[in-house]
Amino acid sequence: MIRLLFSLLLFTSHLCASDDPQNFWRFNIYDNSGQLTSNAVINLTKTPANACLDGKWFQVKVLEFNAMEAETFPFTNQLSYRFDGNKILLGRNNRCDSYAQLAGELSGNSISGSYFLFGLGWSKDLGTFSMSKVDI
Repeated sequence: MIRLLFSLLLFTSHLCASDDPQNFWRFNIYDNSGQLTSNAVINLTKTPANACLDGKWFQVKVLEFNAMEAETFPFTNQLSYRFDGNKILLGRNNRCDSYAQLAGELSGNSISGSYFLFGLGWSKDLGTFSMSKVDI
């Protein structure tokens, strides 16, 4: 009986932590002159993520990406996101300095905003981004 209960609990916790199949996004990142620098398809999961910034963060799974420039968004790093109402922060947040962030606002099935780097005592504006929800 205890073994069955434990197995059921593990199965249920796996379902709760699994990816949300309705949360796939295609996004584009542009430099400050409006040129496309990279694009990707991601899944905003419900799996908790570690971050040095305050708040409740969740893991981002990168399904595919294309970089048109050598210096682009850090798709190969651990990425996380959080929503605060209709505002999203997404980026490399597990380093406690040298953050790469996308900060935007949700409107319907799309998000747009700014792309920037920041750390202790410095920041650098790199451009903009747009995201739209997709079915996969």
